[in-house]
Amino acid sequence: MTIVLASARSLDLLSSRLGSALGKEWSLRQWKAGGFNFCQCSLNPGRRQLSRRPRKDWQEEVAAGVAAFIVEVLETELLEKIICGQYEIEEEDARGVCSRAKRILQQGERAYPGSYWRGKILVERLKEYLQENSYLNIDGFVRFRLPDYLMELERAAEEAVEEYIVEKEYDEFICVLKYFVEMQEPRVERVHVVLTPQGGFRLFDGDNRSLERDYLEGFEVDVGDSELNYEDLLLSALITLAPRQIVLHGSEKGKGHGIIHTLKSVFGERVRMCNGCNRCRQPLHKF
Repeated sequence: MTIVLASARSLDLLSSRLGSALGKEWSLRQWKAGGFNFCQCSLNPGRRQLSRRPRKDWQEEVAAGVAAFIVEVLETELLEKIICGQYEIEEEDARGVCSRAKRILQQGERAYPGSYWRGKILVERLKEYLQENSYLNIDGFVRFRLPDYLMELERAAEEAVEEYIVEKEYDEFICVLKYFVEMQEPRVERVHVVLTPQGGFRLFDGDNRSLERDYLEGFEVDVGDSELNYEDLLLSALITLAPRQIVLHGSEKGKGHGIIHTLKSVFGERVRMCNGCNRCRQPLHKF
């Protein structure tokens, strides 16, 4: 029994993996010709292990090795080709977007281990091919026989690009806000921000006086489920106040973690987290 594998990429990793999986009953030989790399897997003459181990077991070992080669070697190149060919992504950022896409694929594989393309289905498709063929051009197999897998890569690339664009726009937005804060003269020395489990907040100055009447009149402070409005409102108020120090209370109560990250990004070292005081422990109506 002989199986010949071919690819334009180096097959050293695949040969090593197959050598460990197939064992001493098989011999592996590699060579190059016509711009391709070849790996021949042959059952050693005189070995009778084949009768003890069904043919389909050998095919599954080879299929699993080729599937791992596709994911570990070809997939990055395929993703980079999709990202650079279909989206206007700067070359120096393409590698990072590709890493995002692979992370998305890995998350899907963990969530659906029995039905995801990078796992069982890819191995099954290769095994089906090897049941009727002893020669496998891996590059051609991916290009012409795995359209579903390529579509999965395109979906992951699209999601990764969307994440990249959102984060880039967010970073640009943060830079603008930081500039505004740096240009502002502080209107108060210190502001205490009390976050609520429902997603609302209250603002107090250093003397425990409420600041909403002066800076938030006309707005609904406790906006409940509308997280976007809540974050925008709080951020707008603090930029207007431009305090020298911001003390955050109640951050451990659930909501508010997104705005905490944003506030730290905009105000930097001005933000301080309270480790637990009366403001953190008491309900809002006590203030």
